[in-house]
Amino acid sequence: MNLVRKYVISDPALSVRPGVLCFSFSPLLSGTFITSVEGGQLYSCSTLVAVESDTSLTSQEHTYNPIVSSFDKHPSNVRCLSFSKHTSSKENQFVSCSLEEIRIYNLSSSTPVHTIFCKNYCLGLLWSITQPQVLFYWGNDHSVVVYNVSRREQIMSLDMNKPGNNITVLGVNAKILHPYTPYSVRTTASDYSGPSLNLKSYSIGAMTIVL
Repeated sequence: MNLVRKYVISDPALSVRPGVLCFSFSPLLSGTFITSVEGGQLYSCSTLVAVESDTSLTSQEHTYNPIVSSFDKHPSNVRCLSFSKHTSSKENQFVSCSLEEIRIYNLSSSTPVHTIFCKNYCLGLLWSITQPQVLFYWGNDHSVVVYNVSRREQIMSLDMNKPGNNITVLGVNAKILHPYTPYSVRTTASDYSGPSLNLKSYSIGAMTIVL
C-alpha cells in the first residue's frame, strides 16, 4: 500500500491543530466526507477540492487541507459519525454523536435538522440497513435505543440486563440470506479484563436484532 496524498485538518480559527477523532464518507458524493476533531468541531471535507497547506514538516512533504465548511460545534468530542446509506442526493443525511447528544444533519446546512438529547452518555450509533428512518444508539446504561428519525420518537429500548457490562460495538451481518436483518452487540466487562459475549434476540418489524 502506497501513500498517494496526505490530508491535514487545518482550521485557522483554532490556535492548535487538533487530532482527528472519526470520519465518514458520503455514499453519494465522490471524495466527500465528514470528520470530527478534538474539541467538538465538525467539518465537511473533500479530497477533490483540497488545497495544498503550509503545514508540511519538510520541503519534500506535501499536505493538503480538505476542509470545505464547518458545522455547529458539539458540546464535547464527537465519538461517532455515519452517513445514511438510504439518503437522497438532495439531503445527504448524516448523524453525529457526542456523550450528551445526537445530531442529525443534512450536508447542505451547518445546523442540525434534529437533536436527540441522551439521558445517559451515548457511546455509539448505527443506521438500520433495511429501514431508512430507523437509527440505533447505545450508551452506558446497558441498553440499545431504537429511534424513528422521521417521527422523532423512540420506538423501544432493548435492555442488556447485565450490570457491569457496556455495549461497545453493534454490527450488521449483511451476508446472511434471511428475511430478517441480524445485528450483534459485543460487550466488554466494566473492569476491561477481557471481552465477553452476551446474546439476546429481538424482532422489530422486518428485523431481528441480536444482543
